[in-house]
Amino acid sequence: MSTLNNSSSIGDGPARPAKRPAMLAIVLSTLGIVSLIWSEIWLSLAASIWACVQILNLGNIGYAVLAALLVPVGAWASWHTARLAWLGESHRVSD
Repeated sequence: MSTLNNSSSIGDGPARPAKRPAMLAIVLSTLGIVSLIWSEIWLSLAASIWACVQILNLGNIGYAVLAALLVPVGAWASWHTARLAWLGESHRVSD
């Protein structure tokens, strides 16, 4: 008889319904983090390109070259920010 009571652990029964609010919390928290950080990344990138073009008196070609060089860096930073935010939030909620 005691094996029947001990066989069901805490996570067996109500674990399914409890995962949905946890997943919702992970998604909403990650979206908040990502939206704030991404806007900062892309605004600072745009300001840097604009400042370099204005200070160095570059024309449209210089603007395009700087954008071609720096936009992949912004995309890389955005991707890693999203990935780290997702991993951090999922690790925090799972603990």
